[in-house]
Amino acid sequence: TGLLNHAGSITNATATATGDLAISANIGTNVTSIVQSSAASKTVLSGTNIAFTGGIIVNAGTLEISGGAAIGPTVSALTVKGGATLSLVNTAGQFHNLGAGVIELGTGAGTSTLALELGTLAAYDGFSSSSAAISANNVTLNLTAVAGFA
Repeated sequence: TGLLNHAGSITNATATATGDLAISANIGTNVTSIVQSSAASKTVLSGTNIAFTGGIIVNAGTLEISGGAAIGPTVSALTVKGGATLSLVNTAGQFHNLGAGVIELGTGAGTSTLALELGTLAAYDGFSSSSAAISANNVTLNLTAVAGFA
């Protein structure tokens, strides 16, 4: 509960951690990025407002953003390395324009996985960037229907 709004990143970097890092607090705009680097555990962000401005970096393991239905993040860069998973399944359907931020998928060993939602033309998960995307290896899309998907 409360607000997590420190200046800097939220990082799960413990390589040997086996428990999940669950953050149910709202996340404020002073947070500059979310970094998931633990292959043995996942980070779950479930607050109603996940208003950080910065990058989403998934080097290993799983980052699940199941909150943010009221206010989602302003994403400036997206990295999901090979073997890592990003899940945006939160029943809200959020589109993120990264501006000139880079989208990097699948670099490193293994398959990147993106769990996204499809709904109406106004409610779906997605990312766009004016920069060239970087991709390697395989990228798996796990798609979930939300209200309005036909």
